[in-house]
Amino acid sequence: MAAEDSTAIRRFAQIAISNLDLALHVISDLMIRQPERSIAAVLVRSAGVQAEPTVRVSQTELGRLANASRKLVSKALHQFGEWGWVEPGYNAIKIYDMQRLKDFAASRRP
Repeated sequence: MAAEDSTAIRRFAQIAISNLDLALHVISDLMIRQPERSIAAVLVRSAGVQAEPTVRVSQTELGRLANASRKLVSKALHQFGEWGWVEPGYNAIKIYDMQRLKDFAASRRP
């Protein structure tokens, strides 16, 4: 087997594993029963690893990703904004406190 073939196979495996990991996270986010926590989980996942990221998404699309209505998304983002975690904007959400969002999303308490 040529070195290029081996590298291509390794790269393909890395991409496949990465996609599987993403799919498992999406499924996990959708299993969260409280919509506010699901919305927080989707924001965390969408933001990636940036320190203070801006997630480019509409409230309607965020609702689809979190399996929540746009009205619930608006309410949750308003609350997150009051807590100082995010700043909702037009088709974008600036995240200021990623750790609080992560903790909130991970908490399964009602």
